[in-house]
Amino acid sequence: LLISDLHIPYHNIDAVTIALDYGKENNVNTIFINGDLIDNHQVSKFESDPRKRSVKQEFDATRQFLTALRNAFPDAQIYWLKGNHCIRWEKFLLMKVREIWDDDYFHLEERLQLNDVKVHLLDDKVLVKAGKLSITHGHHIFKGVFSPVNPSRGAFLRAKQSVIVGHLHRASHHPEIDLDGKVISCWSTGCLCELRPNYSPLVSNSQHGFAHIMVEDSGDYTVKNFQIINGKLH
Repeated sequence: LLISDLHIPYHNIDAVTIALDYGKENNVNTIFINGDLIDNHQVSKFESDPRKRSVKQEFDATRQFLTALRNAFPDAQIYWLKGNHCIRWEKFLLMKVREIWDDDYFHLEERLQLNDVKVHLLDDKVLVKAGKLSITHGHHIFKGVFSPVNPSRGAFLRAKQSVIVGHLHRASHHPEIDLDGKVISCWSTGCLCELRPNYSPLVSNSQHGFAHIMVEDSGDYTVKNFQIINGKLH
């Protein structure tokens, strides 16, 4: 089960519930959080809203979610690949309080007690493989002003290989066939957070969604990329 862009504590509880219920109904053996699990609003380089949740509240809500996730999937492997919002905390430590940068206590692993819930945290620069399919959050692909109309086609133009990304909060699929007849397929997944954030209160192309990746022993795979519309899977 691949989920991404929850932006806790600004997640959408109904969308998250639908995604996790699907995972339980289909007996998935792995949960992969493809970036931006936590929002880290107050330590953003952008102007923060003092009325938004505090740093402690964000950490507490994320910890609560991970505990609930482990309880719902007691035997599953759980991986969390950092996204651009996740690494905001590391950048904050480095830029604002570099005196404690080397103290593991203040980093995400210890701050969220990830060992207790058996969640494996992966650096955002790691290219993950589900069989022959690559997985990355997407912020290293869609850099700068590059924000394609079709995220999956944009991912193909940059990656030139089969990959699934999040980051842009929109579900899409783009297949290509090379000269040898090899099929290259790229996907982007929807998010599980608010669809109308404060920075875009009137217009937003964000969509709720998640993906189910089934990997064979050969490395071949099948991807079901779901949208959640009006509480139903599409």
